[in-house]
Amino acid sequence: MKIVTIIIGLLFLNSCQSQEYDHGVFDLNKLTFNLNVDKFYSKSQDRKNIKFTSGKQYVEKDTITEYDLDWSGSREKIVGFQYNVKGYSPEDSVAVFKGIFFSRMAAMTDENNSLMLVNAVCTIDNDHYGEFIKGLVKEYGRPEINNEIRGFVKTKRLTWRLKDRVVKIVSEGEYDFDNEHSLLNEKDKEFIKDVHKSTINETLLFICNSKYEKLLLEKLNSGNWSDFK
Repeated sequence: MKIVTIIIGLLFLNSCQSQEYDHGVFDLNKLTFNLNVDKFYSKSQDRKNIKFTSGKQYVEKDTITEYDLDWSGSREKIVGFQYNVKGYSPEDSVAVFKGIFFSRMAAMTDENNSLMLVNAVCTIDNDHYGEFIKGLVKEYGRPEINNEIRGFVKTKRLTWRLKDRVVKIVSEGEYDFDNEHSLLNEKDKEFIKDVHKSTINETLLFICNSKYEKLLLEKLNSGNWSDFK
């Protein structure tokens, strides 16, 4: 019986490892940090996927150096690689986490292709967001909560530190036109809302290998990665 269990486990592990990005829905609930990231994104890095008519997402692999993290380290010392989604549709479903489907999923590895950090993006309404967070609290316990006002938008950041990973949810939920911004007229407010309309309902999920949290936290400066705080 023990041998059968081991065989089944190995078959499941191999099936996860062989999955390709944007070929089916990747289950982030079962994410393991031994995922072969370069292989996972290999076909998605084909430049023909830039065409919207391809029906596929396009991913670029970017090199991250010490300088990219702190603006003072070596420009030659490679810290890792980011696999960034450049072409996608908000209607896509490439990953799922706790029943919520995500339209794109990026990843970051160290220089040896060991997975350090994943970020995924979804658009979710308030009701489903509330149920999503309730489910996480029930499973993981109460999170660390940080609220931030950036420009005219209130951002909420929820963090759970688990045994081998850090799970972080970042959402832009409300506009902030009070206090020092109270002199804005309605035209200005509508302009600001228009600028943020594509992201105001977006929720970011980060899953970080715990041993890399200190290296990456508040050090990433581009795109969605900058929300890993």
